[in-house]
Amino acid sequence: MVASKQFFKIINNPLSMAKTGQNIIEVERTWIGYVLNWIRLIGTGLAVIMLTYMALYYINVGPDKRAELRQRFRGYVIGIVVFLGATNIIYYLDILVEDLFKKIINY
Repeated sequence: MVASKQFFKIINNPLSMAKTGQNIIEVERTWIGYVLNWIRLIGTGLAVIMLTYMALYYINVGPDKRAELRQRFRGYVIGIVVFLGATNIIYYLDILVEDLFKKIINY
């Protein structure tokens, strides 16, 4: 809840955090981080809902239609895997880059 309040505070006035002592790079990283986290959260939720629906639909159809569904669902599953992989790679790269910059700045 606090994160969403801070997100809307940054959206309404992006320089408000810079006035409190943070530089503009930290403000931009905070804003981008919130946007990426929301995209990741919404995308993951939609992926779980889609996979659940597809699994239940696949279980309830007859054997003659399952071959057709395998072909149709293959693209959806590949898309979901690519989306989740890309968002997780971006998330872990963000953590890695942040740690590297903290180490460089402290030295």
